[in-house]
Amino acid sequence: MGYSTYFDGSFEFSRKLTVSEINTLLAMCAEETPEEFEDDEDIPRSYGCPWVPYAIKNKRPVHLERGVTGPDLEVILVPINEEKVYDWDVWMGYLAEKLFVRWGVKVSGRVVWQGEDTGDSGVIFAKDNKVKLVNIHELAEFMDDNCDDLYEGDDA
Repeated sequence: MGYSTYFDGSFEFSRKLTVSEINTLLAMCAEETPEEFEDDEDIPRSYGCPWVPYAIKNKRPVHLERGVTGPDLEVILVPINEEKVYDWDVWMGYLAEKLFVRWGVKVSGRVVWQGEDTGDSGVIFAKDNKVKLVNIHELAEFMDDNCDDLYEGDDA
């Protein structure tokens, strides 16, 4: 038995990924370290990458296999929703700050997370490879401090 974290959302890329880049991500998800990354001391070494590339076809995410591509293959990055997903935050930081920068691609979007424990929830924001994790308490404090217009018109 392990701790479960559930995710909702995805990240988009600034350009289409190459077959080689997709295969690299799929290898990392399968707990394999591609040869060109074996000497990379920054790569997380735990449990495999929980961020999976999916193709978008007919506005729906479709599972990718290694080597599969097409002329109009749009790819997004989605989190794995399985039990015992660990180091998802470390992996996202590595991918955005190291891997995608190396490839010359930017990732942007947001993903909501919800852990098993009360209060273990929040949003992962990414914009142009800058990643910020904001837990629910930080988000609530920000909203309370900065969104007075939410209360306009309330007579309660």
